[in-house]
Amino acid sequence: MEVRSYLPSGQFGAMLGALLISAGLITAATQIHPRTAQLYATQTAAAGLAETNPGWEEAFMGNTVPQDMAAIKNQADELSHSVQGKNLTDSIGKTLLIQMTALQGQGIADSANAQVTVAEEALALAQSQQKPLPPTYAQSNLTFSSNSPNDLRAFGNLLPKTINAHPKAAGNVALYPLAVALDNNSEASLSLLRPIAAEYRALAAAVMKLPTPPMFAPYSVALANNYMAIAVACDEMAQVHGDPLRGMLGLQNFVERNAQNAQVLYRIGETLKNSGIVFTRAESGAIWSTFMVAVQRAAKQQTTQ
Repeated sequence: MEVRSYLPSGQFGAMLGALLISAGLITAATQIHPRTAQLYATQTAAAGLAETNPGWEEAFMGNTVPQDMAAIKNQADELSHSVQGKNLTDSIGKTLLIQMTALQGQGIADSANAQVTVAEEALALAQSQQKPLPPTYAQSNLTFSSNSPNDLRAFGNLLPKTINAHPKAAGNVALYPLAVALDNNSEASLSLLRPIAAEYRALAAAVMKLPTPPMFAPYSVALANNYMAIAVACDEMAQVHGDPLRGMLGLQNFVERNAQNAQVLYRIGETLKNSGIVFTRAESGAIWSTFMVAVQRAAKQQTTQ
């Protein structure tokens, strides 16, 4: 999936660059390029730290003596841990500011390796604080049919029909409200993501209820679990104004899970084809051949870029 094709402007790129890319995280902390770091001002992080930890910067005034450098690093880690809260962007912003200030106290603020390490640690912290996934489905939750040609054909027709019955559970539908919210700097459209998340959960449940040939059991469970994860990602995307980093990580998960499901659906279509199941134009399953050609074309375009 090409995310930018669903976004009206380049503001998405600026947000993603400022919040998710290592260089962007360092930029947001040091204000080297303030225009790409407007989502979280360093002054705001500093003010929040000063309110709860007066004189916090004094802890990082040191020199380059190795034992002093280690002590400053430990103090920075302890303070970073203490300022973590429910707002992920606020927490990571403070952490970046603390760690970058600590690099100055250690005399290595200009070290590219040290900066990258700080960024990687901040990203790892952000990833670890994301919402846990909802309870996942297992094969024991499926409704099974058989691997007979008739049941394979029935499944090949029912799955596309089921997906089409949940039109809000689609990439372009979910990404458009996010794009509008970013471009207009408004939260109004983000309310649309809640029913979209509900639609993905309903689609996951519907997939599990389909009469499923045993040979497709792993694929059906993977589809349903990914749809559940996409629903969580939509909920996180809806927080992009109040907590931009959480919203962007939600978008990242949204894209990744949709890409995984595209591969799962391709394998289902491939298995149907290899099993000798041919659909007529009047059947819902006729979409499999079109879908597989589209996936192959997209994969070829990626390899040539």
